Amino acid sequence: MHRRLSLLIALLVFLADQATKCIMLYGFDLETSGAIPVLPFLDFVLVWNRGISYGLFQQHAELGRYGLTILALGAALGFGVWLWRTHRLLPALG
Repeated sequence: MHRRLSLLIALLVFLADQATKCIMLYGFDLETSGAIPVLPFLDFVLVWNRGISYGLFQQHAELGRYGLTILALGAALGFGVWLWRTHRLLPALG
């Protein structure tokens, strides 16, 4: 039961992430409108991240991007194995 719930939560988070990106990109037309002021100290600005979290390990060549993709798939596989082996609800939800 906890495996299905965990996978459902992961799917919902993934869909929410992609939906917010689509809304910002196409709904607000962020690509052509430039910066969108939100607060006096905060603007939404379009930046393409070609690396991993917070722009680390930026890759502009195809080989580097494939390497990061393989790394991400390996991490996802590792988390999947960890989820499959856990028998407690709270770690599975984490």
